[in-house]
Amino acid sequence: MGKKLEKTLKDKGQSSASQNGDDENRTPEPHVCTGNFNQDYTELCRRNNMVVIPPVVLRPHRPPSPSMQHEGKLDKKGKQQQQHPEPEAEPEIGEDGEPIEPPPKTYTVKDKFEYFKPCVQVEMENPDKGDTVIEVIVRGWKIDDSMMNVFKQCWVAMEKLHTVNLWNTGLTGEMISIMAGFLPQCVNIRNLILDGNPIKEENYHLLIGDDSLIQNLSLRHNLITDKGAELLGKALATTQRSNTKLVSLNLTRNRITDIGTGHIIQVYGLLLLLLTTYIYISHKFVPFQIFMSHSGT
Repeated sequence: MGKKLEKTLKDKGQSSASQNGDDENRTPEPHVCTGNFNQDYTELCRRNNMVVIPPVVLRPHRPPSPSMQHEGKLDKKGKQQQQHPEPEAEPEIGEDGEPIEPPPKTYTVKDKFEYFKPCVQVEMENPDKGDTVIEVIVRGWKIDDSMMNVFKQCWVAMEKLHTVNLWNTGLTGEMISIMAGFLPQCVNIRNLILDGNPIKEENYHLLIGDDSLIQNLSLRHNLITDKGAELLGKALATTQRSNTKLVSLNLTRNRITDIGTGHIIQVYGLLLLLLTTYIYISHKFVPFQIFMSHSGT
């Protein structure tokens, strides 16, 4: 009887062990993004086994000035309510007997290592609702293929996102191709800022293809040459087609010479021919703007 019981327990132990092994080897179900950027982003990074996950934080803003804080509020009749000024706190006294200067009220201070730590900054319509992110900002740290894949899945599901700002993030030509492929699926993204991302292939023109929805594209400080300017010019307009969505293209601080400028200027004539777009220079309204400067300016 004891041998039978021992054999039964042994068989159960082996079956449970094999079942646990099957559970570990089983591929988890793909994550379906809900539009809550913080939750989706964190979960996808975790599933990609990222050792360090840059946190999602609200974009910092300059604190309001004391004069704005003490301004009176309006009552129901629209009249300004009088507020009594709060009594100032007594200054702290240091060891030398001198008063200690209070911390500033017009800006916040961070530890230097905390300031440079990678993070993903966001602007939100309502900070209490995770699905109201309207702008994503990444500054000064390299985005690799895994992170770009995470952004791809998140951004497509975000209904209110209209601005993406990737400054000095080490983008590659392949990443530009990936972005050009999925950004048209992000129906509300209208502003794309890729300043400080020089790319050897200079394939920025893929971002303003036929299916692009981008209205404002900034490519400053990207070492774009005449080759890139020519590709951009062809993407903007040819005799058969034209980009009807793009409103402004910022190419300042690149390496575009008069030759590259000529490729861009030719676009004006094609737009006038195909779109009957009236272009006004100087201080007047410009329906289609291209900002350029030579490398020496």
